[in-house]
Amino acid sequence: MVNRPLSLSYRLGMTLATGLLLFGLMVGFAVYKGASEMLYQSQHERAIALSRQLATFSIDAVLVYDYATLERYTKQLGQDRDIVFINIYRADNEVLAQTGQRPDSKQSQFRLISVPMLLGHSIIGHVELAYDISPTRSKLYTIGIIGFLTLTLMVIAAFWLQRNVLERSVIRPVQRLARLISPLSAQDSNDLKPLPEELQRLASTFQELRNEIQTHINERTKAEQLARSAAIRLCREQQLASVGQMAAGLAHSLNTPLGNIRGYTQLAREELADDQIDSYLVIIEEQAAVCSDVVKNLLVAVRPPETHLSHFNLNTHIEKTLSLMRPVLQDRGVQDIKLQHIETTLVNADPTSLEQIIFNLFSNAAQAGAEHINISIKNNPLNIAIQISDDGPGLPEAVLKKLFEAFNTTKAAGKGTGLGLNLCRSLAKNMGGEITLLSTGDEGTTFEITLQKALESTL
Repeated sequence: MVNRPLSLSYRLGMTLATGLLLFGLMVGFAVYKGASEMLYQSQHERAIALSRQLATFSIDAVLVYDYATLERYTKQLGQDRDIVFINIYRADNEVLAQTGQRPDSKQSQFRLISVPMLLGHSIIGHVELAYDISPTRSKLYTIGIIGFLTLTLMVIAAFWLQRNVLERSVIRPVQRLARLISPLSAQDSNDLKPLPEELQRLASTFQELRNEIQTHINERTKAEQLARSAAIRLCREQQLASVGQMAAGLAHSLNTPLGNIRGYTQLAREELADDQIDSYLVIIEEQAAVCSDVVKNLLVAVRPPETHLSHFNLNTHIEKTLSLMRPVLQDRGVQDIKLQHIETTLVNADPTSLEQIIFNLFSNAAQAGAEHINISIKNNPLNIAIQISDDGPGLPEAVLKKLFEAFNTTKAAGKGTGLGLNLCRSLAKNMGGEITLLSTGDEGTTFEITLQKALESTL
């Protein structure tokens, strides 16, 4: 059997009903006690008043010896359902009139009153009157039952009313509020019915939170787009570098035989006098010159791109770079990236080239399985050093000797070109810096990038 959790309206209703019931019982008990005291006191005062009235009337009857009238009057009073016994007797204990039966003192529902008959300062007799309080008890019991039933109906009505008010004033507005703040909802706040003031403030807070989340999502999306663009640009540059190195090798290989062809052609023209042969040699020389120009143009085309050095704050630039790379790296398994700040550090370097170097090192660490990356900046006397450490498995011994050479990679076929570190070294040298491997092993790998300081005289 599945135990369903109690609803909020049911819990609040039960709490309210219990509190109202306890309060009603306390108030009802106090009212009951007050009413019972009042009714008992009223009945007692009425009995005393009748006893005194009967005592006064008995004095007159005794003085004129009108006992028949006294007996008749006593019987008439005895017809009252509250009065169960009346006894009038003189000082010598002679009974002058009596009605009813004297109740037993052990019966708690009867009360006995004795009033003296005073003639001046002399007591000539007594009037005893016993009355029954059970009718008053019956009235109080009836009042108690009616009060309890009324209280029960009030509690039930309050419970039902509370649940309906909570449903209409809280549950449904909160449901509308939830639909309003849902990122997937296209409903405008103006289309909703007016909410209570408290929920309007809550809706305003949720709307601000929704806007902040949406802004964060937009910034993350933008960062991922920038990171993908940087990765695509780096991949293209690596591909161009690969093609360029092959083209450079081919150009160097062709440049030497082409030079020999041109040299021997010039010697042949000087030694041979045949016009026909000379015309052929001219054609050969011209074509060799064309090939040589093509090779020169190819060598110029495959040179690394020019760097544009500028002075900038290294800390700020690295923080911006990390804010762009962090979402992408987290998707690749990197849990956290820590940057150890120092005082404001100005360097003379190319921001774009530095960004490409850092991104390449981070990508290599993520692909190697690193989960934590630390960046520290050291302000050395001659330069600025950036150390990037990861907790990856380290580099194999076989690739260390040719670490920064082209096409040297530990990745599987189709997973990398082996030009990343080679390009990083080229970019670092173009900025007047250097990239070196400080350490590698089971505890991780650490690279160091050195950059030129921005001299104060040049600021």
